[in-house]
Amino acid sequence: MLLEDVGPTLGTAMPIERKIEIVQAFGRLQRDTAGHVHELTELGCVDRGPKHLLPRLGPLLNDPLAVAQLDADEIDALHRAERRIAEMCSRLSDYAVPSTLIHGDLHPENIAVSDGRLAFFDWTEACIAHPFMDMFIVFNEQDEDVRKQLRDAYLALWTDIETMEGLRKLWSLCGVVHALHHAMSYQTILHHTEERSRRELGNAPPFLLRKALRYLRVLG
Repeated sequence: MLLEDVGPTLGTAMPIERKIEIVQAFGRLQRDTAGHVHELTELGCVDRGPKHLLPRLGPLLNDPLAVAQLDADEIDALHRAERRIAEMCSRLSDYAVPSTLIHGDLHPENIAVSDGRLAFFDWTEACIAHPFMDMFIVFNEQDEDVRKQLRDAYLALWTDIETMEGLRKLWSLCGVVHALHHAMSYQTILHHTEERSRRELGNAPPFLLRKALRYLRVLG
């Protein structure tokens, strides 16, 4: 209600060409913001880069509000994986890909088409973080072949910083970490939401924590 009409939003059913267009367009936007991180943090944008993930991992897994809907086995599995997850978070900083502005909720209903151009809106959960944290469109893709095509189309934007081989290794860490990053984001939102309104958001942390567990099982 507060914005001009930005055009119709994208539906979930779209051809791979459109998906590639989205990840590349947003990747270019991320690249453009990488040189303005200091300016953005001075303006009040929260820094949730890799170095800020580690101290928040324990509080997330021990927060009754965040894990309320998980069963005891799921909670135990996350605690047993805590050291492994911490290593993944730490290793993100071993690569040269810089922190950028991220959207925080990048899905088709927050992307519109205006005059033939993509418009990204609803930046409520925006922050400074590892850019790969935004790639829901890739991580959530069910078709493995399409997912790999989208991944490589996005990673191609960063090959001046790391080799494609290095970027794919980095990507392999980010399935788990991206789920936890967004669980932490929703954890913050829940703690700043009136109790009567939490049911609207309360399913997000357990969904994301279970997503992290699925990625951990795939990695073996």
